[in-house]
Amino acid sequence: MNYLEIVDFSDTCIVVRYEGGRSILTGSQLVISKMQDDEILIEGKICSIEV
Repeated sequence: MNYLEIVDFSDTCIVVRYEGGRSILTGSQLVISKMQDDEILIEGKICSIEV
């Protein structure tokens, strides 16, 4: 998904806004390991993704 903004970021929750809404990723040891203009790479133990 192409993202517009990172709304919230911690090692247990990342909220990403995109054109159609937002996604909430929850887990542990979450890190943003790569950022580009229109995409990000999130690593860690992802437990859930809510769109």
